[in-house]
Amino acid sequence: MRCASIISGSKANCFYVESEGEAILVDTGLSFPKVEQSFAELNIDPNKIKGILITHEHEDHVRHLKRIASSYRLPVYLTQETLNKTGLALKDCHIIKAGDDWNIGEINIHAFKVLHDSDMCLGFNFMAGGKKVFYASDIGSYDDEILKKAENAHFIGIEANYEPSMLRACGYPQHLKDRISGGAGHLSNPESLAFVKDIASKNTRNVMFLHISENSNCTSHIERMIDQDLHHYLPEVRYIITNRHTHGPLIEV
Repeated sequence: MRCASIISGSKANCFYVESEGEAILVDTGLSFPKVEQSFAELNIDPNKIKGILITHEHEDHVRHLKRIASSYRLPVYLTQETLNKTGLALKDCHIIKAGDDWNIGEINIHAFKVLHDSDMCLGFNFMAGGKKVFYASDIGSYDDEILKKAENAHFIGIEANYEPSMLRACGYPQHLKDRISGGAGHLSNPESLAFVKDIASKNTRNVMFLHISENSNCTSHIERMIDQDLHHYLPEVRYIITNRHTHGPLIEV
């Protein structure tokens, strides 16, 4: 398996997972021309993509769904709550729910509920060829049940949205700060660090930090967290910090 962040942040999100013959897109917050440009730069063949999965209805995850789905003629997998909120008329739509397992080609997909301020937000596990990818991009908090979903993952994609000190000092109104940090908003750097330390196993080879805030976080905070803590705790793991403006590398899982 291979995967890449096509874009990740508060304004646009799109994630790519592939196995030998098939690939999947998760979320479509990036415009079609920019998705095409990213694919070209990463040498991704869009003909391999067999479906789009949507985590939830927020604009940074669905803004370009209809254009991308129609341009590539792809089926879309999303919850009824997300479909209702988007109001989109999709030609090839499959309703899914938390707890569902299904296959797209040889990729097995498991959907699970995460806490976020939407009607229903999903995370996903992808499994193929004996490898497991865990992906949770918008997750306000986690519990033992979520940790179990990430057990023995070879790749962990987890949100690291804000640094608490930066959130307190930034210009957001207090109600927005409370929403972000209130347990159903977004995950902080310390929470993301604790998640990785709690669940990373001998299988884990890559950890990707997702959905980094433009106004209440910066890569230097995450780099410090990696250098001062994670490199000592899990020295064999590769750590990837996603970019709000461009794609990251294509990672071999």
